[in-house]
Amino acid sequence: MRARFQGKQQLDWFGCPPDALVVGSVGWLTDIKGHEYLIAAIAKLKQDFPPLHLVIVGSGDRHDALLQQAESAGLRAAVHLLGHRDDIEACLAGMDLFVLPSLNEGMGRALIEAMAAGLPVIASRVGGIPAVISHEQTGLLVPPGDIGALAVALRRLLAQPKWAAQLGAAASRSVDSRYGSVSMVHAIESIFSEALGVHQEAK
Repeated sequence: MRARFQGKQQLDWFGCPPDALVVGSVGWLTDIKGHEYLIAAIAKLKQDFPPLHLVIVGSGDRHDALLQQAESAGLRAAVHLLGHRDDIEACLAGMDLFVLPSLNEGMGRALIEAMAAGLPVIASRVGGIPAVISHEQTGLLVPPGDIGALAVALRRLLAQPKWAAQLGAAASRSVDSRYGSVSMVHAIESIFSEALGVHQEAK
């Protein structure tokens, strides 16, 4: 059952079959990004959702360890590490769901890009992420490093594709209103004005 209803593109270079349900993530392959928890959560769901595939975009020193984890979990054919790519927007177009399983994070630029693309999102409740996602309104928040909670969140979206699509649409609207061009210009102007004021006072 497709979790996304906004014309997901079939990207051959993902290495996924045409009927794949693609869970995606973008970020450096480092311990703090928590990809091992995402792979473990996928392992819990694969039997119930055979078309499930995981695509991770990014490079880093955890690459080989993550592949070994996937192989040990019987997921070697379902986990795809694409390495660094500059065409993140194109990558997001090939995903059904987006997960940011970080143990620590600022606002998560990749998360905001995924939300802007209309993807249903799941992210760790860390750093500035709760300010970006409204739980069960524009996405789902889970405790960092909690494989069980991450698996439950994934199952909820995979089992309820219409709700997942609604979350994705709400996420896109939220990002547009909060980080769209006009809002961003106003924010930048405020920052510059404040900086200028401080500078003038300092002088």
